[in-house]
Amino acid sequence: MPAKKVPTITANQALQTWAQAHPDQRLEEVEEIYLQFQTPPIKVMSDKLAQLANCKKLSISTNNIEEISFLPPRIEILAIGRNMLKRLDKIDRAAATLQQLWMSYNNVKTFAPLVACKRLRVLYAAHNNIDKLSEIDRLGQLPQLEDIVLIGNPLYNDLQKKGTYENEMIKRLKKLQVLDGKALTGLSNDEGKSAEGGATTGNTTGNATGNATSNGGSESGSRAQSPHPD
Repeated sequence: MPAKKVPTITANQALQTWAQAHPDQRLEEVEEIYLQFQTPPIKVMSDKLAQLANCKKLSISTNNIEEISFLPPRIEILAIGRNMLKRLDKIDRAAATLQQLWMSYNNVKTFAPLVACKRLRVLYAAHNNIDKLSEIDRLGQLPQLEDIVLIGNPLYNDLQKKGTYENEMIKRLKKLQVLDGKALTGLSNDEGKSAEGGATTGNTTGNATGNATSNGGSESGSRAQSPHPD
């Protein structure tokens, strides 16, 4: 007996519902849109998202999205955690404006498309499928990247076992200031370059444990409890 098909909706349908719930606001004027936790879940990021002319933050976490397609033209913060992403193709459509990407709890294996996003400062990518240091080298091409979360990726687990995780991140990410919710105060980038294979300073998991929140209202909660709020 075939599995019962789970009903889904498009982003266009979710935006229509949002507009009905906010009759005093025009979609093309709002700066923040929250479409997380849709029931049925969103599967397709359809074309109306590109018509959100003034939207700087889009939260579309905790749905069934498999690929990034349409995005608001001025987007600065994209929260798309807890979906079904395998690739970041088309994220370069936001290359001119994107500053923060919250994409934890997906199935992404490569950061290659992010290389175009030169303004990216914050990347929350916990619990994906990143398993090669070469993917971190790609991120090293982002001149403003200063805050990253990689907990739960195969690469994170492997380097933690070797005791080289923090050093490897600092060596490759020149502007890094916050790693997995922990401020990097014990080891400078210059020291990291010459400390290949050395022991990490301090516990990188430290206060960076806890469950990531998907609710747009609490996405900016305590980093100590949730370093990847998507």
